[in-house]
Amino acid sequence: MTEIKKTPTDLSQAKEVWSDVFSISINDFTSVLDLGKRSMAETLPSIIEYRVRMPLSQLKALSLMGLRLIRTYESQAGVTITLPPKLLEALGIPLEDWEGGIKL
Repeated sequence: MTEIKKTPTDLSQAKEVWSDVFSISINDFTSVLDLGKRSMAETLPSIIEYRVRMPLSQLKALSLMGLRLIRTYESQAGVTITLPPKLLEALGIPLEDWEGGIKL
């Protein structure tokens, strides 16, 4: 069996950011993930600071890997990450999906 060697990732140029606002959209060819910060003033809009474009296959892999990581964390830490039902509804996420209904 051939051993696969991973090349180390150079993070020296990476910018670390905080985001509490996001939007995601796709078309037939690509996806766009916008990340930003919520305005502290209710009358001001949120500020989108970063736009990440990626192929649909990468978005799908990222989504599934992220879900797997979160489920592993919840299991090992003995916690459940929650969102208020009104927010889930606003995001269009059924409660049964949020509570683990999505099969990996």
